[in-house]
Amino acid sequence: MSEDRDTAAAIANAVYNAVGVRMAGTPISPMQLCAALALRRKED
Repeated sequence: MSEDRDTAAAIANAVYNAVGVRMAGTPISPMQLCAALALRRKED
């Protein structure tokens, strides 16, 4: 189970490094990512 958490954390960090949005939970869906990006754009 620890490996699953490590993998999920690595994917979440890769998403953050790629797009600059930290996702709070898993699984990360394309719709959640798009919503988070839109929210960040409104805040900027």
